[in-house]
Amino acid sequence: MPEPQTAECDITLLLEGTYPYIKGGVSSWVHQLVSRMPQRRFAAVFLGSRARDYGGIQYSLPANLTALTTLYLFDESGCSAARAGVKAPRLQAD
Repeated sequence: MPEPQTAECDITLLLEGTYPYIKGGVSSWVHQLVSRMPQRRFAAVFLGSRARDYGGIQYSLPANLTALTTLYLFDESGCSAARAGVKAPRLQAD
């Protein structure tokens, strides 16, 4: 089985119910951190309850955020992935 294709990053952030779907507080801090460190490539993993509990992305994502994976813990669909120009890795069945 070939290795899945992934975006390279220097730092991965695990974000529970915050950035980039909620404005203010921790989300503002995360956005500033990523935006002010353009020399680093970031990936973000968002953990949320259900898709219906969140609106769309609330921030203009910086270019150095190379991957965003969105996981909903209580949705039947389970997960989705989003990031302009970056495809989520897909696992292939044996």
